[in-house]
Formats: sequence, C-alpha cells, structure tokens
Amino acid sequence: MREVVEKRTATTKTFDLGKGRFQTEYYGYPIHYPSEDGWVEINTEITPIKSWEFAEGVVNGLFRTYFGDVTSDNQHLYGIEFKGADSEKWINFKLKGANPTSTENEDNLFRFVECMDGVDVEYIVQTDSVKENIVLNKPTHEREFVFTVKSGGASLREDGDELTIVDADTGSSLWAIHKPYMVSADGEVSYGIRYDVGHDGTFDTLTVVVEDEDFLANATYPIAIDPTVVVNQTPDNIMLAVYMTEADGSNPSGWRYNTSTYFGGWTFGYMQNTSAIYFTEIDRIKEEMLKGEVVISKAVLDVYLYRGVPRYGTQGFQVSNVKSPFGVGVPPTSVGDNFYVNNTAYAVGSKISIDFTDQLKAKGQDFYGLFFAPSGGYRGSGFYSPIVADATKRPRLVIEYLIKPVIGFHDGTGQNGMYYSDGFNSIFKLLDFGTLVAGQTSPPQRVFVKNLAGFDVNNLRVYVEPATFPEKLAMELSLYNSPFIPETTLSFNGVVADEEDLPFYVRIVTQEDTMAGGDFDILARSDPY
Repeated sequence: MREVVEKRTATTKTFDLGKGRFQTEYYGYPIHYPSEDGWVEINTEITPIKSWEFAEGVVNGLFRTYFGDVTSDNQHLYGIEFKGADSEKWINFKLKGANPTSTENEDNLFRFVECMDGVDVEYIVQTDSVKENIVLNKPTHEREFVFTVKSGGASLREDGDELTIVDADTGSSLWAIHKPYMVSADGEVSYGIRYDVGHDGTFDTLTVVVEDEDFLANATYPIAIDPTVVVNQTPDNIMLAVYMTEADGSNPSGWRYNTSTYFGGWTFGYMQNTSAIYFTEIDRIKEEMLKGEVVISKAVLDVYLYRGVPRYGTQGFQVSNVKSPFGVGVPPTSVGDNFYVNNTAYAVGSKISIDFTDQLKAKGQDFYGLFFAPSGGYRGSGFYSPIVADATKRPRLVIEYLIKPVIGFHDGTGQNGMYYSDGFNSIFKLLDFGTLVAGQTSPPQRVFVKNLAGFDVNNLRVYVEPATFPEKLAMELSLYNSPFIPETTLSFNGVVADEEDLPFYVRIVTQEDTMAGGDFDILARSDPY
C-alpha cells in the first residue's frame, strides 16, 4: 500500500491499493502542514533547538512550540508561535516561582520536574494543540498557579470560562485555551477550577485557581490540572450535533453543535441523548458517485470510547443513517432504520469500527451522516468528539473506492491535436467519414484506444450502441483492416498496461434508401469498474 503524496490535504491521506483502488483516511485534526514542497507530515517530536532563549521545541507543524529557558534563574518557560504568510504571532508563559530540579522529554512530551514541592508541569504537543498538565503528585497547599504572559502580535481575551488568544491587530481568534479541569489518578473529574487574567505591574498574568477543596481532599493522587491550548478550535471537516430528547425521541432540546467533548447515545431517567456526525468530505464522494466516477467498496467510521454509562445502566448503542441535512440550530429531522447495534462492554479508549458501506452506497444523495442512540432503556455509550484535546481519539473516516479508469481515443499520429477524446467526456475532434452516397460503405479508418488511467486495466472493451443510430445506417468495428470482421463490441482480453495503445478499425455502412447521417459515439470500458 503506497501513499499518493500529491493527494494529501491538511486532514487526509490517500493510499494506492493497486488496480484503480484507493483508500482515503479522513482525520478530525491536521496531519500535514503546508510548505514550499506541498503538504508535509507534521512531526510533533521535541528536539534541541536554538531559538531566542529556548532550548528545545517542535518546529515542523502548523505552529511552533518552545520549551526551557537558558537565560534565567526561572527555568520554566513555554511558548507557541504561528508564522503566517507575512506576519508572526507568538505568546510565552512563565510560571512564577517555578524552580524545576530538572527537565525531561520523550517524543512529544516535555516535563518540568518539581517546579514547586510535589508539582510537575508537563506539556504534550499534538498536531493542533498543546495539552498542559499541572501535576500534583501529592497534597499541596498551592491553590494558585500564576503565569506571566509575554506576546508579540497576540493578546489574551476572556470568553466566559475559556480564554482566547487573539490577533492583536485584527481581533481574530488564533488559539483557544479551553476551560480547565482536574483528573485524579483513578479517572474522577472536577471542574472546580477557573482562570483569572490580570496584570502584576510589569506583565500580563494568567492565573489558574483551584477551588474544589473536597476533590483535593478525597481524590487519588497524582492529580492533573489540564488547561489545553488548541490551535484549530473546531474541525471544519466534521459536523457533530448532540441533543436531548424524551425517552421516545420526541421534543429535542439542549442542542449543541460542534461544542461537546463527547457524543453518542444514552438513556437516563425519562430522557435520552442522541448524536449525529457527518464528515463534509462525503459531499464530494456523493457527487463523484452520482457522476459514475467512483464506486465505493468500503466506508468505515472509527470511534473511541469516552465512557460507558454504568450509572445509567450498561453499555450499548445503535446507529442509523441521517436522511436530512443538519447544521447550526438545525437538528436532523429524518433518520433511517438501525443498521448497527452494539451492546458489548468496552474499556475506555477502545476503538470501535462502524461499517456503513451499504448505507452510503444505497442512500447516495439521501445520506447525511450517522445517528447514534441508546440501544435500549438504561443503556448508553459515549465517544470522544472531534474537539477533544487528545486528537488521536477523535473520530476517523476511512473510505475505500474504485476510480473509473480513464480511456481515451486518438488518431495515432503522435502530434498535437491527435486526441478525439480524453475519457473525461471531453471531445476534441470528430472521426469524420465525410459525405457518403446511400448504399455506400466507407473505407475503414484506424483509431487507437489508449489506457490513460495511471494503472493497468483488464479486459478493455470498445463498443457502439446500435440503438442510437438512425434507421438503415450502422457503425461497425473490427480488430483488423483486412479482412474487416464487423463487430459492435471489440474485446481486448488480458492486461492493458498504463499508457498502452491498441489499434482498431471503424467504418460506416449505409443502405440504398438511407436518408440521413449524424454523430455517433464509440465507447470504452474496462475492469476494474
């Protein structure tokens, strides 16, 4: 399986499976970044660098991340930078009072050890975000973590419980810092934490304030405090809708669009949650299916379990196809029958693959996504959403498809203008037999059929459709000029190599009372397709 590099986009990879078959993987996060050489693989490995006062960082991605401070007594320093076409925006955070005893880094993780007594600070660089963990290894009296903020061309703005890093010139959003939360060693979560933005007389400051004393007193240590900086706040290639209904599916409310950290379907009491998800790239796939350019052989959505819902019952969900468009404030109004039911109990983080090949192929233009619902009373399963901080747990779409082979016709001269057609329904010139007298058979003309698919094809057929001809006129094909053996379909059995030319002959046959001529098509088809 070979990657077709020229087909890369920011969020997709395409692989050549051979003989016209391809597989495209659609991710809910960027996996490539643009360069002068096209789309390049994002590499989040932290390596030694020399940039300003920083010692290590990541520079091969949509943004740059820097760590360490080689010029100050305070060794905690972390920065992010975005380089646009004609400007640079950056912001640095330094934890006040931090004096780490050492630093550690492995792959995409950088850790400042013992910044304060029992407190480590670690950063995990992902393709579209930097996940920060303030790790409390043991009970501590620290309740406020104050970061001084320096920036160039960027500034902090409070947006409710979250923060936005904005372009200082335009006010447009560059990054988001999501609402912080705490996670204990055994997975319990507390949102009893907030941000304060201020100024210490010299620098702007960002303070992470821990307020949930009960959680700190009873939780299992270590505890991780997680404020994550996200570059792309909402994936633009995925639509996700989560809403609440009565247990029978009526009275939808609590609408959320692309803002939930998890989705799925579950029942609690007299209410239930349902979700719809759609990769917008499917619009293009449906268009190509309608034109007959591709045939879908496999369509799979990979999702990762965020949590079961044992407090509401047992794990279990079902999936149907969405039959109506949905968007901001517009929940799906029509869904099909359930085609997938799963009541297996999975561990958190498990991948579950949902095959919807038949639904996509059968529904075509009426397919608008997948609808998740509980599989019964007091059942449910939740999955990581497209905006969850851990990008590797976001939904992934995999489509395998067959491209219609491109077959062209030409005159064999090798000169400019030799093609009659290019296989994309483009006609450049006609095979002209001139004026014939009724009852006359034209001299045969040699034509070449050429494999332009970019891969070998099998069993090439060239044919005409007599039903489209006027009465008392026929077009005949032959593999040979002499003798001319008339056929309406010519079969070139076996393999036809990429760029291979095959000659054949064409003539027009009229009868004595033929009254009219016309324009007629010669068609080609091959396997695979």
